[in-house]
Amino acid sequence: MWNPPSALVNFLRALVAAAPAMLLAAAPSAAQGGRFEATMTGAAMNPPNGSPGTGTVVVTMDTAAHVLGVSMTFAGLQGPSTTAHIHCCTADPGAGSVGVATMTPSFAGFPTGVTAGTMSQQYDTSQASAFNSSFVTANGGTAAGAEAALAAGLLAGRAYVDIHSAVFAAGEIRGFLAVVPELRVSDVTQAEGSSGTTSFTFTVLLTPAAPGPVTVVAATADGTATAPADYTAAGPATITFNAGETSKPFQVLVGSDILAEPDETFFVNLSSPSGAVIVDAQGIGTILNDDAPPLPPTPATSLRVVAMSGNTVTFAWNPPELGAPPEGYQIEGGTSPGEVHAALTLGTAPMFTIALPAGSIYVRVRTISGGLVSGPSNEVLVHVNQPLPPSAPASLLGLVNGTSLALAWRNTFEGGAPTSLVLDVSGALVMSAPLLPGDTFSYAGVPPGTYSLRVRAVNAFGTSAPSNPVTVTFPGGCSGAPLPVQNFIAFATPGRLVLSWDPAGAGAAPTGFVVNSTGAYVGSVPLDSRGIDVAVPPGSYTLSVAAVNPCGASAVSAARTVAVP
Repeated sequence: MWNPPSALVNFLRALVAAAPAMLLAAAPSAAQGGRFEATMTGAAMNPPNGSPGTGTVVVTMDTAAHVLGVSMTFAGLQGPSTTAHIHCCTADPGAGSVGVATMTPSFAGFPTGVTAGTMSQQYDTSQASAFNSSFVTANGGTAAGAEAALAAGLLAGRAYVDIHSAVFAAGEIRGFLAVVPELRVSDVTQAEGSSGTTSFTFTVLLTPAAPGPVTVVAATADGTATAPADYTAAGPATITFNAGETSKPFQVLVGSDILAEPDETFFVNLSSPSGAVIVDAQGIGTILNDDAPPLPPTPATSLRVVAMSGNTVTFAWNPPELGAPPEGYQIEGGTSPGEVHAALTLGTAPMFTIALPAGSIYVRVRTISGGLVSGPSNEVLVHVNQPLPPSAPASLLGLVNGTSLALAWRNTFEGGAPTSLVLDVSGALVMSAPLLPGDTFSYAGVPPGTYSLRVRAVNAFGTSAPSNPVTVTFPGGCSGAPLPVQNFIAFATPGRLVLSWDPAGAGAAPTGFVVNSTGAYVGSVPLDSRGIDVAVPPGSYTLSVAAVNPCGASAVSAARTVAVP
């Protein structure tokens, strides 16, 4: 059954509200007609005759489509057939005689000159030629008037079909046409609900009402909705219409859920009618989703390269602080910004090492949770095994404590991988000194004076730009405690605990760190490094980190809880 688009429905409603008088004036009259059947005998003639002939006829009429259908079977006539017609309209239903309403001299296609035969024809009732000219004249002089009069006569039981023969020129057999009630079932469109069950009530209609019992069988059938997952199957059940009844409900219980999903359908099918014919055998039940789709997970942040050697690159990122917990990550890359040439699904660890092909690759990660994928993180450009000088170290921090110097910085990987470093000194002393690979430097016994310090990264293809400068004066009081660490991540692999963090981007340089743990292990562990990968017993660990130097300790980081399998 056709369901008009909602936009069309809304347009029609608006039109009715704006101009009801105009719409009603323009609306055509309701279509009339239906299915009509008769048994033809000589005894039904007026007056009756003794013909042994019999026949059956089915007439269908649709005034909207302007179609009159006639299907007829007859046998046993005493004389060869000559003509056949519909006569209309008698004064009383089922009795009397009246003139021919349909085309003369006979139905086109009626078999003549036989005592037994069949026919099945359709006629265009928008044409006057479908009717007896005198019937047209008597009903307004138009085909439309004749069509309406014949439809009304059929519905009132005041029309009959007869067959004439050479022996009975006035008609050998006839039968009054009686309305055959029609059965149809409605569609139902309804929201599924969020708890319990929702009743979808289909309406089985019988038109017109019948003088005696009418029965039909109704049963559900799966569509995109299936029983019992989405609804409770109903039937086969026999529906009975007693005399005068025209409507019966058929109830189907639909289960609720809280999952966002497409609208789904199931069916109610009618079969095995008795006393009527089925004209619409299937009702469509549409279960409307009434649950909002889940929000996608929150993207990871601060994607960064934390190590690079040849073609092997280690990435790290910060898990999202809001939204559903990550169930995994997807790392993807391409040769242009936002382009995806390849993607790989990862576990829940916010760090990943991979061997990449040589070249310049744009990389980003996405969070996976609940079957949904987040938007992308920030994008980093990685130059893998390319002949490029390294990028400048970042976030150089200094510490003065009497005549002792401490420096800390973060190596970056926006160019080629660094293989060594250089410390540039200006001010009271001007010099450049090579440094071993790493991210810290300390020196005791600095001569008095004020110095400006910078760090550069070096590889076989050149030297980076210098880091930010740090100005220090010796001798001097302790510079102060460090600020809290950044980018603290914690995750587990079977039997191992992995932690990683970066120093603050400002403040005094840290000279060490303290990892605090509660849960499966309670205690504090001092470290010189900026991370740890250590074997631990299975269990749940709640961890935080503080930066320290001779002047004091920072506030602790936000705690991370990790379950070690």
